[in-house]
Amino acid sequence: MQKTVNMEDLYDATALEKMLIARASEKGVPISTTFELTPTCNLKCGMCYIRLPQSRLDELGGWRSLEEWKATALEMKKMGTLFILLTGGEPLLYPDFPELYEFLCKEGFIITINTNGTLITPRIAQLWKNQLPRRVNITLYGASEDTYEKLCHNRNGFQQCLKALSLMKAYGIPVKINFSMVKENQHEYDKMMQIASDLGFPVVADCYMLSGCNSLCQPARDINSHRLPPEEAAKFAVKQIAYEKGEHYEAFKEYWHQQMETGILTQQGPLGLDCRAADTSCWIDFRGVMLPCDIMEEYGVSLKEYSVQEAWQKVRESRQKVAPHEECAGCTLKPACSVCWAIARQEKQVNGGLDYLCKMARRKSDFLKY
Repeated sequence: MQKTVNMEDLYDATALEKMLIARASEKGVPISTTFELTPTCNLKCGMCYIRLPQSRLDELGGWRSLEEWKATALEMKKMGTLFILLTGGEPLLYPDFPELYEFLCKEGFIITINTNGTLITPRIAQLWKNQLPRRVNITLYGASEDTYEKLCHNRNGFQQCLKALSLMKAYGIPVKINFSMVKENQHEYDKMMQIASDLGFPVVADCYMLSGCNSLCQPARDINSHRLPPEEAAKFAVKQIAYEKGEHYEAFKEYWHQQMETGILTQQGPLGLDCRAADTSCWIDFRGVMLPCDIMEEYGVSLKEYSVQEAWQKVRESRQKVAPHEECAGCTLKPACSVCWAIARQEKQVNGGLDYLCKMARRKSDFLKY
């Protein structure tokens, strides 16, 4: 499942949640975590960066057991964790998903799920209806069977996803629809927006596709053959802003101009690790390795060797080890740039520099001027 880095999935945090996150930061508490239940998926999306065949997963030892995930969750609960994101791959392929979900809810965790929607059955819908998650994030990859066949190599995926969305609506499950905007589906943006509008579900369009990939998965992909040119990615990013701001969009643009003119939001120094990774959140992969986030593999700590508490302390130390990106210092495009330290590093490793991100930010800035 391609996504931008949003490990805690609290982009729309309430005032109370923001307060809890702030307090967690003061105390060094991992208030949120991601459980990557499996790297396997029933779709084969061309831009996906974390997809592993079942045979390769078996070679690596298979899935973590239900008891291992339960034990991890209980340790994290003692440390103050409240929010858990269940993701993959496709998390519904994890054989003990229902049992794990019920356990986490019983323990008081607030759960979000990332899924492509194609495996949602009435049984799963009832499970979520009985104990509502914070939200189910369903990725819609297009608005036709042809696009799903071309991009996801699963022609049936489109109808399966539509059925799942209708099921979620019928069962009253809170849903957010994600778009992964790439060359293969950009022509169906308006149709995808109409599907979401008809169902009354909010939308987030992911316009930047990660350049790197998980080292274990190593999918055969050329990301630049799938992701949009930076100018086109910027266009859809601005459409997302307009959608979110609604009738306040023009007022937002005026405020944005004022901020740009004052230079208040200029990147004052080199770009370091200034997100929540290893501050109030972490990622635990399918092997039971704790990471600051899913694209900072070299800082991983195995839960087979260390307790969750010990692993968290080691992961937190990684914030002091990263080398800041000097080229970002003094950049006036910061308000229009969605870059983070890990994304910037990937761009430099894969594409030799930050040109793609800079062009995207510059064009986004241009769009917001008019």
